Amino acid sequence: MSGQQAGNDEFQQWWQQCLSGDTQSLGQIHACLFDGLYSYARKLLNDDAQAADAIQELFIRVWHKRSTIGPISR
Repeated sequence: MSGQQAGNDEFQQWWQQCLSGDTQSLGQIHACLFDGLYSYARKLLNDDAQAADAIQELFIRVWHKRSTIGPISR
């Protein structure tokens, strides 16, 4: 997957929409952050499949806990 560049305002808008249940906004956030998170997870786990699974699990948890997560503060 290739990461997208997003401005802070655009990212904050996606986040607010995601918190409101918008799956497309979660997809935009995923596309924007996946490459960096995957690279970091791969360094920690030294396994491509486990790294991808860990990032996928992270986004699933974010989605399920979105009602308890607040707005971006910075």
